[in-house]
Amino acid sequence: MGGMIAQELMLRHPEQVYQSRARVHDAGGPNTQMAGPDVIEMVMAGSKLMTTDPEKASTIMLRR
Repeated sequence: MGGMIAQELMLRHPEQVYQSRARVHDAGGPNTQMAGPDVIEMVMAGSKLMTTDPEKASTIMLRR
């Protein structure tokens, strides 16, 4: 839901958005599979850095 909220914010207030990096914000449907432990670890590491170093966090989470 956070991705959809961010999209609405950007659409309603584009003058206040400097940059955005969006990924797929969809549950995926009935054939969705749980992400592997390596992916979960990568996202968690990036999330911990998001408030202090968003550029590094984005690099970690988007390195694939």
